Amino acid sequence: MARAGENANVGPMASVAGSISQIIVENTIKEGCKNIISENGGDIALRATKNIIVGLYAGNSPLSGHIGFEIKEDRAFKGYGVCTSSGTVGHSVSFGNADAVVVFAEESSIADAAATSIGNFAVGSPDEAINKCLEQGESIDNIDGVFVVIGEYAGKIGRIPRLVKTDKRVTFGELFEMI
Repeated sequence: MARAGENANVGPMASVAGSISQIIVENTIKEGCKNIISENGGDIALRATKNIIVGLYAGNSPLSGHIGFEIKEDRAFKGYGVCTSSGTVGHSVSFGNADAVVVFAEESSIADAAATSIGNFAVGSPDEAINKCLEQGESIDNIDGVFVVIGEYAGKIGRIPRLVKTDKRVTFGELFEMI
């Protein structure tokens, strides 16, 4: 967590959920599991032997539930992190107003801290906020790419997984009782 926070210029607590997801995946694989997705409040670590589609949840944004990211088998097999920060969804503190800042990296601890850091720059009009986020994303090492959503607007930098259209509007809370 300290390394992830330092990498993104935030405190170590900014990577707690991503780090926990990553530890779960690493330890489960040691026990012989071949396919696992660990999600912790929008912070995902995964390892799989097939393509995986991770859906975008961005609260009330019209893009929410209609876009997914296809993580190809060769990337998924090595392990991958997909972490999201939001200023409008959830209980975590963000100094910005993005509906979703999604960061892709080999380590979910790194992606989580980066998403928090980038999300803090989502201030101003949607186009200003997205541009500030993308500029911050360019300054962070060890991440593959960033996808930012504010309302009906989105922007990206770097290498993100292929965008796919989805019609899934179901969240974990609708499938399982969340306690």
